[in-house]
Amino acid sequence: MAQADGERRENTVLPLMREAVLMVRMLLHRHLLADFASRRANMAPEERVRLAGALVNNLFGTQPEDSCVAAFAQQERALVEEELRGLAARTGKLGPLLTDALRMHCICDEQEGRNSTASLLLAQTVGLLDLERPVPLPSTFMLSVRALAVAEGLVQPMEAPEMQEQ
Repeated sequence: MAQADGERRENTVLPLMREAVLMVRMLLHRHLLADFASRRANMAPEERVRLAGALVNNLFGTQPEDSCVAAFAQQERALVEEELRGLAARTGKLGPLLTDALRMHCICDEQEGRNSTASLLLAQTVGLLDLERPVPLPSTFMLSVRALAVAEGLVQPMEAPEMQEQ
């Protein structure tokens, strides 16, 4: 029975971890769009969205859901690679959280039988993976992500449940 409880707990942690990783991906995407608005103002807005999507997908080793992003990434491979190489210098306060998110992404994938260490190798190659940073506990990671997402206006702060008077 204890093993079943452990499996049940693990099954609830993985989706929460995935959600936190997704939130970091969303924060990175928003950050990239703001960066491209100033640095690549000559680019059409929809192309900036596709470039940001291509970078996030490349970094996390995921396939884009939007076929336009996939086509853009393939057609503009040199641009995507150029932006990947310069990404570490432009991530700002997201840098440490990206290291954590990439590691958590790999841990989740490993738990589900997938190998995504290529994401970590790419991040290390482009200078985004801080090897000296300790791997946080899942709860610490999720709380850090939520705090930044609230600060960035991506999610609403959680309200404490009202205490019932006895």
